[in-house]
Amino acid sequence: MAPRRGPAPLHFHHKQLSVLVQHEIEFAPAAAPVALQQMPALPLQKLRHPVFPLNTAGLSCHPNAISNCLKDSHLHEPIKVSKSLVFRMRSRLLSLVGVAALGLLLVLTGPSPVSAAMDVAKQVLIGADYSDKDLRGATFNLSNLREANLSGSDLRGASLYGAKLQDADLSDTDLREATLDAAVMTGTNLSNAVLEGAFAFNTRFVDVTISGADFTDVPMRGDQLKSLCTVAAGTNPVTGRSTRDSLGCG
Repeated sequence: MAPRRGPAPLHFHHKQLSVLVQHEIEFAPAAAPVALQQMPALPLQKLRHPVFPLNTAGLSCHPNAISNCLKDSHLHEPIKVSKSLVFRMRSRLLSLVGVAALGLLLVLTGPSPVSAAMDVAKQVLIGADYSDKDLRGATFNLSNLREANLSGSDLRGASLYGAKLQDADLSDTDLREATLDAAVMTGTNLSNAVLEGAFAFNTRFVDVTISGADFTDVPMRGDQLKSLCTVAAGTNPVTGRSTRDSLGCG
């Protein structure tokens, strides 16, 4: 019998087969697929105007093609505004204009600033007439007011520091909290005057008329106080205090 021709059969030893199994072919791992994230489409509801809402009934468009879809739809028609809305907007505009006009009117016609207190310091005012006037906070410092008439005037908080008041008429005046320090009062008429709280520590009182005057809380030198107590009499018609009691005469 003729021998067989062809490739000789392969015979592996069991050790060689185990080596072949151990040497497996390793391939590089394939790159992981990249997930393409698409930006979320702007919801159609956000395109609605807060005052003029869009009517999207029956509109079927892709979110990314909303602009083209609107061109071809009835939404592209002019927006109709109701009469009530126009009326409300017009009323609000008129209200704003009215408020602005009122503010401008108040600025233009507001109260005029209060005039400053009169200042006639170091002036020669001999025989001047300041009777029955509002002279609160006025300044007469070192002024010559000889024989001047200030009767019935409101001189609260006024300053007559060093003023010459010889033979001046200060009857029925309100001299509360006034400054009379170093003033010269010779022959001055202070009848029924209210001098409560006035400062007159160095004021010279000579031959003054003080009937009914109120000297409550008026600081003065002891010699001046003794001189005034010798002629003090009467009761002040405004405060109801006696002149002697207001001076603290014993």
